[in-house]
Amino acid sequence: MPARHRPAFGDTLLRGGLTAGLCLLGACASHPPSQPQKAAAAPPPLTVPYAAQARAGKSVYRLDNAESSVWILVDKEGPLASFGHRHVIEVGHLEGFASVSPGAATRADVRFPVTSLEVDRPAALKHLDIGEKLSDADRKGTRKHMLGESVLDAKHYPWVNFRIDIADTRAGSVPLKAAIRLHGEQHSLSLTAVLAHPARQWTVTGSFPIKQTRFGITPYSIMLGALRVKDQIEIRYDLVFVPWNP
Repeated sequence: MPARHRPAFGDTLLRGGLTAGLCLLGACASHPPSQPQKAAAAPPPLTVPYAAQARAGKSVYRLDNAESSVWILVDKEGPLASFGHRHVIEVGHLEGFASVSPGAATRADVRFPVTSLEVDRPAALKHLDIGEKLSDADRKGTRKHMLGESVLDAKHYPWVNFRIDIADTRAGSVPLKAAIRLHGEQHSLSLTAVLAHPARQWTVTGSFPIKQTRFGITPYSIMLGALRVKDQIEIRYDLVFVPWNP
């Protein structure tokens, strides 16, 4: 379903049209309400396999959603890029577990519902020092389009999943393998993260780029590509795990 926007003429209308056009994975413009859609069933709880590992004597940690953060940074490009905006998409609810073996291989599962994504919250923009401002109507319009069938298709692909394998969990910069499932596509990445173990916690911090097209998502563009969302987006994460006893 293509994004809807009106032709704009003159500097004021052009700027308004481009502002409405260039947002994360879709348009900022508000759209008429769509018919309610039946929510997809939630996947099996992560507690089951990790509870079994805890009973087997392994150290299991639960992701602390209140202390963890994931941000998705989206930029613009094209001859008219100066009329566009950078955007910050914030994950609103994270869940996950990790089976940690100090100095040895460790595995973690982290996921979030696509519907938890929030667009350009003022606190997130300030935290990441991005000086963009959108009206509430534009932010809501952006989010609605982003979750729609033409972009993330939250109805059919309601979850984003990360499977993380770390060969060595000693504190410091370490390599890891990540399998990411997004929009019905799964791909593996080799990444580097910083691990720490403050006050019995286990933290994983880092950032990495991915291309939307690799996951079957077409970056939004207008005016024959003169203004478009960059294919490559950046994901920044700060994950905090705490001890868990089922």
